[in-house]
Formats: sequence, C-alpha cells, structure tokens
Amino acid sequence: AVEVVTHGAPRCGAVGFGLRKMKSRTAETGGVRPSHLGCFGNQWYLFGEDLGRAQLRTFALPSMQKVSLTTKGFRRPADFSITKILGGSFGVFSSGRNHRIRLQFDPYAARLVSERTWHESQRIRSLPDGSITLQLQLGGLEEIE
Repeated sequence: AVEVVTHGAPRCGAVGFGLRKMKSRTAETGGVRPSHLGCFGNQWYLFGEDLGRAQLRTFALPSMQKVSLTTKGFRRPADFSITKILGGSFGVFSSGRNHRIRLQFDPYAARLVSERTWHESQRIRSLPDGSITLQLQLGGLEEIE
C-alpha cells in the first residue's frame, strides 16, 4: 500500500482500495484523492478526500487492501495544510471540534504522566493526595478514548 500511495500522491492520481473497518468482517471498496502521507507513532496514514463521502478522511495504510492507482487525476487543494488539519488532535484524527478533556490519575500513575508532554495544550494540576489532573484541549476524541 505504501509503495502505490507514494507513487500516486506526487502525481496527483486518485487511489482505489478495499478497506476493512475495525468492526467489519469484509472490506469495503473506496477511493481517495491523496493529499498527505505521514508516519505517526510507527504507523503510516494517508490523508485525503474520500471520493465516496466527498470529505477529508484519515486512512491507516495497513487497513487498506488491493491498493491501486486510478486514471482519475485531480488538483490538490492549494490551501491544504496537514498542520492545520491535525492542530489540536491527540494523534492523527481530528473532528474539527474542540473538546476539553480532564483526566485524573492516581499517585502511582501521576509521576509517569507528569514526566511526559502529551499535547501542546496540556495543563497538569497536582492534588494534595499525590494524584494529578491532566487537562487537554483536543480536536477529536477517537485516540484519547
């Protein structure tokens, strides 16, 4: 899948594929106009316009089967920005809506959580019992759930 997509995206060629969703036993066929290919957390993702839904979507390449280039050419939007699309997201999925998330961690987990930057919006508040509250402003809930 990565090889076909890397050849298709630079040439602005649409990509056809079968996609097996998490809760499905069979693959659905689809197509995408690729705009960006990126590796996040050791996983390759394709960002582009889903031809069936006419909206920007994120596809995990390992979920794509029978990937092929189509003869349908297109022009990538000049204002496409992966930075804008993923701004506020916890990973690679963004709903375009802001969500205020607050998680509380017990004293055992508090130290581990406090030692890491999880998101640019994070605020950590220490509580008297040694636990913490982690607050985030996110653009999607899929990955934080």
